[in-house]
Amino acid sequence: MRNAALLAGDIAAGLRAGQAYSAAYARAKRTQGLVDFDDLIRATVRLLDTPGMGDWVRYKLDQITDHILVDEAQDTNAKQWNIIFRLTEEFFSGFGARGRSLRTLFTVGDFKQAIFGFQGTDPYAFEAARIAFERIASESSQELPLSEQRLFSNIALDTSFRSAPAVLRLVDRLVEDIGTETMGLVGAAEPHIAFRKISGRVTLR
Repeated sequence: MRNAALLAGDIAAGLRAGQAYSAAYARAKRTQGLVDFDDLIRATVRLLDTPGMGDWVRYKLDQITDHILVDEAQDTNAKQWNIIFRLTEEFFSGFGARGRSLRTLFTVGDFKQAIFGFQGTDPYAFEAARIAFERIASESSQELPLSEQRLFSNIALDTSFRSAPAVLRLVDRLVEDIGTETMGLVGAAEPHIAFRKISGRVTLR
């Protein structure tokens, strides 16, 4: 119990230090009139969701936006996906003022490369967005002729252009041994294909 009490005291001290740092950081930003990356995301979500103003901003952006690319989608959090959903609302609402312009949303990500969880990112938000956009594309196409339907494609990128076959075999074996769920992967893992047939070696120390 004494050890537990000491540990609790240490954790509480660390929490108080973190709170003090966070408060000082917020004051410094206000004093200098600065914002950080998280502030930009929060402000954008707030703006796009503001009645009246958000509608006007989305309308203006819709006039100049035909294609949206989301790279490293496994490291995108729910708030960032909320922005993407807002920006693509008109992509699935009929021809409207943009006529028959081709409009696309392209996302690419790899669950095994999700490394920014400490920033609040969640690869499962990527999977949830994929499911949601597939449903939206399907529902918006039901009353359109076949030639005009919004197509949704889920493409596996299983070819590596930078790793040696030996490295990829180790990765595949590791995923097979510990299971996809343990690694936070969704569904069955596809084996990797090495584009460069070069020699390689993995050394475990």
